[in-house]
Amino acid sequence: MSNNPKILIAEDESRCANYISAVEQANYPWLCPSAHTKNEWLPLHKLNRLSFDFLLLPGGGDVSPLLYGQKNTGSKPPDFVTDLIQFQLLQLAHRQRKPILGICKGMQIINIYFGGDLHQHLPTSDVHCYQKGDQMHPIHFADGFPEQTGLFHKHSSFSTELYRILEPYREVNSAHHQGIRRLGEGLRTIQHSSDYIPETIGHSSLPILGLQWHPERLADFKEKSFCRIIELLLQSASM
Repeated sequence: MSNNPKILIAEDESRCANYISAVEQANYPWLCPSAHTKNEWLPLHKLNRLSFDFLLLPGGGDVSPLLYGQKNTGSKPPDFVTDLIQFQLLQLAHRQRKPILGICKGMQIINIYFGGDLHQHLPTSDVHCYQKGDQMHPIHFADGFPEQTGLFHKHSSFSTELYRILEPYREVNSAHHQGIRRLGEGLRTIQHSSDYIPETIGHSSLPILGLQWHPERLADFKEKSFCRIIELLLQSASM
């Protein structure tokens, strides 16, 4: 890994200004995959040429239910090309054991990749969905975290440090109508909403973290804690 790790934001540059701002504020260089248009495929050999040290899967629209073996029963029309590109980038990063952070849709992509699935429309979506802006709602740590939940190589020290980073934020911003139904293999719930929808997940043995909420749009978190999340995942990946 380079001395100045480069973060790949898995979205067209024109659609991820908030994520670019958060990464720049954390003092990391970034890049985005080449722009694509609807029905235009970005070949795998081009993705393989991308040089990066950390994958950030950003928020976006609904993930195609075809990717988790379901018919459409509540998903809004997906951007299937973007879904496939993000899945391929996730596969590349996973195979190379690079750290991965998924936000909102990005967390759902991680869950589906590891064999989980989604509620296509939450019964409690009025608590979570975007309504002229992000909604704020309480968030709770899962029972046994951090004492009984080893993350990222199963080291309790990483769980403890993640707890320290997240603990001040007991209310988070929400902008989604879907949520995790079944967790993928190796994933653990770290935080959940009052209706028990996973809001933060982590992998038990890989440097992978997912946030259903939007830290890049919380000014205090963006200023004080976004960099710490990146550093924790980079540190875990180096072990």
